[in-house]
Amino acid sequence: LAGAMSVLGAEQGLERIDADVLSLVLAGLPPHDLLRSVPTCSWWAAAATADAQWTPRCEALWRDKLHTERWRDGAVRRIEAYFSSLAGALRVEITVAELERFTWSARVKQSSGLAWQCPWWQGHEPGTRRYTAAAGQGQGVYASSERGQGEWSLAVADCDVDSDVKAEYHGHSVLRTRRGGRSYPPHVATR
Repeated sequence: LAGAMSVLGAEQGLERIDADVLSLVLAGLPPHDLLRSVPTCSWWAAAATADAQWTPRCEALWRDKLHTERWRDGAVRRIEAYFSSLAGALRVEITVAELERFTWSARVKQSSGLAWQCPWWQGHEPGTRRYTAAAGQGQGVYASSERGQGEWSLAVADCDVDSDVKAEYHGHSVLRTRRGGRSYPPHVATR
């Protein structure tokens, strides 16, 4: 667009506008108004949906966010990355891939009565866990810095089925763990 000249709506008698000026005007619009400019004409549509318009908006949206690399690689148009990122921000459940990607810190609630056993409550680094899926399934093994290995499963909570999960967590991810034949209370995992 930069430096190009075009006749904008010549059939309506509108004057010529420089592409740089149009780009600056569009850059000042909030996203919903930028989208409203798309039907104006094909030239405005191209300018309003160009990566040059959406890259700064994506960067502002992702500032101080963790793990936006899937959107940053440039394989997806910036307008799609922007709105997919917004939709993703509304999601509360975590995926197996997200569970595997991080090293998780673990601590007990102070009200659990077990705070005296938890390194975090004693002023030390919290325990950590790494989860590994079995062939991409919603289950696998974990390695704990404190207690060794165990098994896990991840599912979306259905409070009609999961009597041990509060109704307020319906639709959230529930992580269940087992170690040495013993099952532990479920963890509600949210984004």
